[in-house]
Amino acid sequence: MNFQLTDQDFNNTMDFIFNMQQIKCNFREQVLSLLSHIFKFNQTTFLLTNKPNALNDAAGLNINEELLTDYHDYYYKTDIFNPVNYAKFKLYKDKVMSITDIMSYSDFEKTEYYCDFLRRQNLYYELALPLVTSKIIGGIAVFREKEHKPFSDNDICILATLNRFIATQLEVTIKNNQNFASQQTYESIIKNNLTIGILIMDSQLNIIHYNDIAKTICQDIASKPTYASLKHVVGLIDYSQRETTIDQYKMTLSSFVIPSSLYGMNTYYYVYITDNSYFSDDSGLTLREKQLSKLLISGKTNKQIANEFCISIHTVKTHIQNIYKKLNVENRSSLITKILNINKRQL
Repeated sequence: MNFQLTDQDFNNTMDFIFNMQQIKCNFREQVLSLLSHIFKFNQTTFLLTNKPNALNDAAGLNINEELLTDYHDYYYKTDIFNPVNYAKFKLYKDKVMSITDIMSYSDFEKTEYYCDFLRRQNLYYELALPLVTSKIIGGIAVFREKEHKPFSDNDICILATLNRFIATQLEVTIKNNQNFASQQTYESIIKNNLTIGILIMDSQLNIIHYNDIAKTICQDIASKPTYASLKHVVGLIDYSQRETTIDQYKMTLSSFVIPSSLYGMNTYYYVYITDNSYFSDDSGLTLREKQLSKLLISGKTNKQIANEFCISIHTVKTHIQNIYKKLNVENRSSLITKILNINKRQL
C-alpha cells in the first residue's frame, strides 16, 4: 500500500507515541484508550500470548466482559486471525490484516467466530495487528459494527504506522516486568545471605532468570548445555508438591505476586535449589567446592578434575587449598574421613 498519512494523522501519531511511552501501569488498557481518544478506534482488544502460538489473554475497550472471558476460554480457537488457526500468520508479512486478506465476507459470515461470537455484540468489521519483534508477542484487534462504514485505507495506514511502535514498547514493558520480578527475588536472596541456586519463572513456567549456582546444578543433573539443562530440570519438578528431590538436590517451589504494568498483578514462581549431599549448609564451602570435593573423594586426580570443570590445574589446586582450610584438614585422607563423619551425623 502506498497510502500516505495526512499532516493531521502524522501529528496524531506522534502524540500517540509520546503518550504511550509515558505509560507506567495497565499498559494494554492505556494503549486502547489512546487509540480511542486520538484516532476514534472505539471498540478494540489487546491480546497477549498465554499459550504457545495462541493469543488468548484479552483486554478490551467497549467490549463486553463476558465476551472477553468466552474468548479466553474457547473462542480464540475460532478466531480467523489467531496464529493457532491461521498458518500464514506465521509469516507476519502484513502489519495490518483485514478479513478479506483471509476470506470473503460471505464466507466470514458462516464462520463460528462470527456467528457464535462477534455477532453477539453486533461486531462485524475487523482489522488485526500482529505485534511482532523476534516472535509474536501480542496482537490488537479493531472492530466496527455492521451498520458503520468499513475501515478505510487511511485507517489501515494509521494502524500499520503504529504497529512497530506498539510492538517495541510492549516488548520493553514485558522485559521490565520480568526484570522487576528478578530484582525483587534477588534482593530477598541477598538480604538473607542465601548461597543457593535460584530459578525464576513466569506464570506460564517459562524461565526468565537464573543464577550461576542454579546453572551449575542443572548442568550436573542433566549433563546438557546450559539452557537445555535448565529446561530439563524444570520439567522434572513436581508442581503439585512444595518440594521435589532430584538426585542429591532439593527443589523448593514458592510463588509471589508483584504489580504488573500489563496485568495489574502477576504471579511468578521461583525454585530454590540446594545440595543435600556431603556437607551441611554451615560448612562454608561454595557449590563449586562441594562438587570438587566429591571428585576428590571419588579418587579423581587434579588433572581429571581440571578436565571435568574445564579449568586449569592451578585453579584446581587453589580450590583444594580453600577446601582444606575451611574444613580444617590437611590432606585428602583427612578430608574423606571428615566427610564420612558428617554423613554419619546426618544419617
